Amino acid sequence: MTKEIKAHTKKVWQLKLEGASNTEIMNQLNMSESAVVGAIHRGRARGDLPKRKYLKPYDKQANSVIPRGTISNIIENLNENQNKWLVDEAIRIECRSISEHITEIIRDYYDEYIS
Repeated sequence: MTKEIKAHTKKVWQLKLEGASNTEIMNQLNMSESAVVGAIHRGRARGDLPKRKYLKPYDKQANSVIPRGTISNIIENLNENQNKWLVDEAIRIECRSISEHITEIIRDYYDEYIS
């Protein structure tokens, strides 16, 4: 059974197809950001709206297909032993910051396994 699409969702899709920004849609329809973003996401998932097109290279995008997160997100998701190792190794190899150390880990991995 296909769920009926609500009128305000269709209006969001129509405005998006006409080139309106999310903020313009929010203001025009008096909707919250999450409601507009959700409607657009559903439209893209159903194929009623085109998928996002990125004009900039991936590493230069402010918003990519996957959220970038932060160094804090990484640290929060490590256990105590992993955090201790990360800090100890950063100090051992004389990095100036955790982000510099993570950059070095990624570069080393890339050089060894990708390039």
